[in-house]
Amino acid sequence: MKFSEKLQTLRKEKKMSQEDLAQELDVSRQSVSKWESGTTYPEMDKLLALCKIFNCSLEDLTNDNISKINVETDEKILPNLVNNVKTEVKKIYQVFAKMDFKDFIKFLIYMGFILIIISLLFIPFDGFRNLMNNIYRNFGAAYGLLSSITNLIVCVIYFFIAVVVLYYAFKLKYLDNENNIVKEERENSLKASFQEEKMSTEEKTLEKEKNNLTIIKTNNRSILDIMVNAIIIFIKGIVAFCSLPFIFTLICLSGSLMLVIFLIFKGIVSVGLIVCIISLILLNILLLYLAYYFIVSKKIKIKFVFITFIVSLIILGGSCGIMIGELSKYEILDELPETAIMTSKSYEYNMQEDFFLDTRMYGHYYSNIQYKVDNTLGNKVLIDLEYYDKYVNYEIKENKPYLYMALVDSNYTKLFNEVLINLEKKKIYNYDKYNKQNITITASEENILKMKENEKHYYDKIHQEDYYNMREELQEEYREKYQMKLEEYQEQIENLEEEINILKEQALKE
Repeated sequence: MKFSEKLQTLRKEKKMSQEDLAQELDVSRQSVSKWESGTTYPEMDKLLALCKIFNCSLEDLTNDNISKINVETDEKILPNLVNNVKTEVKKIYQVFAKMDFKDFIKFLIYMGFILIIISLLFIPFDGFRNLMNNIYRNFGAAYGLLSSITNLIVCVIYFFIAVVVLYYAFKLKYLDNENNIVKEERENSLKASFQEEKMSTEEKTLEKEKNNLTIIKTNNRSILDIMVNAIIIFIKGIVAFCSLPFIFTLICLSGSLMLVIFLIFKGIVSVGLIVCIISLILLNILLLYLAYYFIVSKKIKIKFVFITFIVSLIILGGSCGIMIGELSKYEILDELPETAIMTSKSYEYNMQEDFFLDTRMYGHYYSNIQYKVDNTLGNKVLIDLEYYDKYVNYEIKENKPYLYMALVDSNYTKLFNEVLINLEKKKIYNYDKYNKQNITITASEENILKMKENEKHYYDKIHQEDYYNMREELQEEYREKYQMKLEEYQEQIENLEEEINILKEQALKE
């Protein structure tokens, strides 16, 4: 099959007109028409561009003996993926096989520089993780779970970005360079076959000198290119880090959407909330799309991005208005449901030397701790604990020399079901008050003072131990510092004594 017939067949399979192809190649439509009619033949740069457009090899396109062209398609994703992996592994092997010791040292220096950039990239990741952990401290018992999930997500995303940046840097410096060398060799061989007979000896000499100058210029720019590429990689890494919050919020919004769908099956429907979450998901995906296309250096479709962004904002604004209207139908109460009843437990202990109830570590802001004086109790100490036992169970436990309040059982599934029932009734209660506890310590005035003093002494002792440990560390640090100074001064004294002895000997000789 002739080249003209192949070109016409490929263009039609690609569903492109002659004008579309001409625009892609930056030529006139008449030029494409002449190529397809066989009147003229495209130049080498246009042939390479055609191979790139139709995803075929130069040999398949130009060799008239080949009638069937192998065009890469996406129909078999898995085989293509396996072949691509094999090809990349083969290229990596070829790169290392061609390296000598000097090239290998250069490779280590280059990759070491990239690793330093990747290490610096972890600083904002760690800052984001610490920020989220500080926010999670306000969520009480859920802190551990949320912190673990965030740490896992941050570590996985950082590891993925680090691997991608490392591979991209290696590919940019070595694999792409190898491919360019192969392409240049093919292009030069084809050009030589087309022009060898037409070029005179003088023209060949000038062409050779021109190629040598090009190689020298390329080598002179290699260090600058590496630095520029490293800066680009670093900027792309920063962009990847900035997209981390959007990945995190996308995961949260997806979970929220699943929860809202679950509520629909329970009979609780909020159209405004559903549309609001969907619009936020679209905005997150759009921002991640922009970040991804920047990182992989792909051309962004500005029109598509702009229209999607505007439509998402319009939908978000409308859904917020609908959600406010739906929320106005709910009754928000700063109290617990009428079914909430407090239960009480009583404990009796004998006063001991170091005995006290720990009100600092376990007595958080939900606990209301009171001391009640009853001098008739003698050496006995009574502790009354009141709390809402509908979903939790608290007990006073002993860890000598002190007592503490402990959560021994919880069933938040019942609480979740109660919230759903109340939402169906259009009522929102302050369920946080279920965590409230009342602790009353009844003892003689002397024993109450003794317990308070024991608690203060216990924490003062802990703080004092921390203080002495810190003091010893500082003393050791300053001891090492001044020891180095002392050795330095001692060396200076010895040098001065040597100079004095030399001067004395010179004076005696004179």
